[in-house]
Order: sequence, then structure tokens, then C-alpha cells
Amino acid sequence: MPPAAMSSGSIQHALGLHLHQPAGNLRLLLRQDEAEVGRILHCYDRIARHAHKYAHVARLHLALSVVLLEQLRDPDLIDACRHLADLPAILEGLRSAAGIEFIGTGFRHAPLPLIPPDDWDEQLLSERVTIEAVLGRVLKGYWPPASLFTPAMIPALVRAGYEYVLLPQSRLVMPDGSGVDPYRPYRISHESWQIVAVPLDGGFSHAQETGIEAPWFADEVRNGVAQSPPSQAPHLLSTWSDAENGEWFRRLDEEQGFFGHFFAPYMEFCETGEFPVRPVHLSEFLRANRSATQVGLRNDSPDAVIATGPGGLAEDPARERLFRSSARYWTLARAAAQPAQARAALLGARELILQAEDSALLLGDADHRAAMLGLLDRADQLLDPKPSAAPAPPAAPKPTQAAPTTAKQAAPAAPTAVVVARPQEQPPAAMPQGAVVPSPATSGVAASTAPPVATPTDTAPAGPEKVGRPLPTGPAARKQKGSGRRSGKKPPPRRRS
Repeated sequence: MPPAAMSSGSIQHALGLHLHQPAGNLRLLLRQDEAEVGRILHCYDRIARHAHKYAHVARLHLALSVVLLEQLRDPDLIDACRHLADLPAILEGLRSAAGIEFIGTGFRHAPLPLIPPDDWDEQLLSERVTIEAVLGRVLKGYWPPASLFTPAMIPALVRAGYEYVLLPQSRLVMPDGSGVDPYRPYRISHESWQIVAVPLDGGFSHAQETGIEAPWFADEVRNGVAQSPPSQAPHLLSTWSDAENGEWFRRLDEEQGFFGHFFAPYMEFCETGEFPVRPVHLSEFLRANRSATQVGLRNDSPDAVIATGPGGLAEDPARERLFRSSARYWTLARAAAQPAQARAALLGARELILQAEDSALLLGDADHRAAMLGLLDRADQLLDPKPSAAPAPPAAPKPTQAAPTTAKQAAPAAPTAVVVARPQEQPPAAMPQGAVVPSPATSGVAASTAPPVATPTDTAPAGPEKVGRPLPTGPAARKQKGSGRRSGKKPPPRRRS
């Protein structure tokens, strides 16, 4: 074994967890399976408690989607869940934990390669502004939902202020076509833009989400590092998994789950200095260990990204419709002058288009595509009003069992109803529920060239009832939402297991 593998701190571990619930799912699930909601909320509570309990050594990366954040801040859901968990206390615990580095996934948890490129900046900037206002953190890393990624995204990520992106090791390839060392960060480029690519280890990520013990973890990591080329820089292991799916995370007997059986012993070993692996925040590691090694993307891998643009839409009417609606919006939004009434209609249409870009709809089945088309029908009615024609309500998706989507999984085969993972700055005081989020220009985030946009509500796409109070994002946060609610049967919740 190389000497570097044996020295203290030479193996550093970036542990990432992903949290996401489709819009309105917690409220719907509460009506059908209250006990399951309790198990899900306990997953969130354990993250906060253990981050504080082991504050000296714990380093976690948490991708908490804005779609889920809206639900956890919904006053009605807070009241309905008081007998199960204290949602404001959970959020405050996450916000105040210095050991958590928050990771971005996009404002509506949208897989960017599947949506119009004109919408990328807005998805990225809106999430950053929201997380900074509500959780007091600046996002530095990005985890692509369903691991869908294309190099064309790099300029948008850099413009939004991101420093690194998390990608499956299998997607990265050296210039000579060989595989990459999973224990090193790299750089990936598009034209003149560059960003750090952090490879995610598929084997250890799978163990993290299904069952793992601290002693086995230490031995296997040392064995893996022994096969890595020697280097003066520390080795970096990055693992990623959902943190609210499966019995390993949801079980009520905490001692037999992820935090009691693995994480707590892991942290206690680190506190005594006897463990060969040390937790680290990626932002901290990358500041101290800059990589200049360039890599590319393996386009023939099973999870290679689906082509973006008209050429990739021939057999996908829903995405083709999304591209048309978005293009119509941008044509009108970029017009020289608009009356106040037209501007209000644009804001409403924009909100609906962003909702239609949710991963649960884009990666869902035919019923979810019908719900997506219903949202776009309403958006098109606002963009091109026809008084004689009323938009039809979207079809309600059938109950489905959500398939977990982790960094190691292939691209869009099933709905992303799971979830997926930030910094060390001292967070400001918790913001009140109705606080207005500062615009990108005033929050230190690069200003978007897009016109002001209404914050998407957290209404379940296929149901008529609003799930929670929308998070504020810029001037549109002060605008009264329109009444365009649709009628119809509420869809049953998508179980996340």
C-alpha cells in the first residue's frame, strides 16, 4: 500500500445525501399513509440531529430541492404534521448546522438537458437565490437530477456561480479514452468555460444507500486507494445516495439504520483519531487541492445524456410541446414594450412552464406527461388567449411506486420521485416565513438577463389544490398569483421507497 494511503487525513470522504419530494406529495401522502409521512420526516430530522451531535467532525453534503423546501414551509402542512414532527425545528436544525454543505439541483428539480437551454439560467439562479434567502447558504456545487448532464450546461453553471459538478465516475473519461481515477477531482470544459468535475464512486454509493458498516468501509476504502496512482494530494472519495428512500434510511429503529449503524460509529471513530478516512466538504477540499487534469464525457455509457434540441424530440410530443411553449414565452418576453396586462400574463405563463419542467413529469409515465401537457395548455392560453376556448384540465397521474434515482443510475427510465446534496459560511439569522428573497443582483449571484419571473407555486401538477406558500424570488414574489386553478381529481401520492 502506498505510504500516502496510510497517513492521517490522506483519504478524505465527501458524503452526499439527496432529498426531494414531487410537488404536493407530502400533503397527498398524509391523507393516505400518515405513518409513511412520519418515517420520511424522521429521515430529515436525523440529518439535522447528527450534524449537530458530531459538529466537530461531521461533514455532509445535502441536496435539498426547492420543491421539497416549499412543502416543508407550507403552514397548513406544518399544522397537519405537528403530531408527527416539528417541521420548522427540522429546517432550523438543517440551516444552523455548519457541517452541512448544501448542493443545487435546479429550481424545479429539472433535468436541464431535457428542457430548453433558454430556461437553464433561470432554473439555476432562482434556486441559488432561494436557498441563500431561506437557508442562509451559498450553493457552490451542483448535482444533476437523474445524473443527466451535457457539457453545454457548463457555461450556465459557471455564470450562476457554481464551482463544481458531481458526476458518476463511469461518465468521465481521460483524453486517451481510459477510465479516470475515482479518487481525484478533474476539470471538464465546454468552449472557453471550465468547471471542476467530482467523480462519484458507484460501488460505495450503492453500499451507502443499502447497508454499510464503518469497519468494512475503512478497509475497503484503503484497499481501493491502494490501487490508485500515488500522489502528493490527499485521495478524495465521493459517495451519493437518497436519504429518504428504503428501509435503511426510513426504519424507525434508528440504531439499525444508516445513522445509528453506520454514521454514528463512523463519526465516533473519527473523533478518537483512529479512522483512516476523514469527512470533508468539497468546497474546502477543492480550495486546497486544485486539479488541472482535463477529462471528457463518455457518451456511449448507459446513462449518457439524451440529446437536447429539436433533433431529440421527434418521438417525445410532450417535450416538443415544452420547447414550443418556452420559445413562445421568450419571444413575447423579449419584445420591446408590453402593457401591464400582457406582463402579468407572461409571469403566470412562466410559472406554469417552470412547473412543467419538474423531473417528476419529464421522467414520468404517460399520466405524468398528460399532467405536464395540462400545465402547458394553461400557459399557452395565457400567451395566446382565445376567449372562446378554455384549457382542459390535465389528466391525473395514476398511483406509482417511485423509483429511487441516484448518481449511479442510468438516465431517464422511470419517474424521479426520490431525492437527492453545503458550506461553511456562518449562516445569517433564520428568515421569517414571508421574507422576500433578494434578487440575484443584490445577493452576490450573477444577475440573470431574463425578465422578472413569478416564483412557481408548489401546487401538485395533477391536482387542483395548492400545497404551500411559494418561496419568494425577486420582484414576482410581491405579485398576487392568478386564479388559474384547475379542477379535477387529486392524484394519489407517489411513494418514495
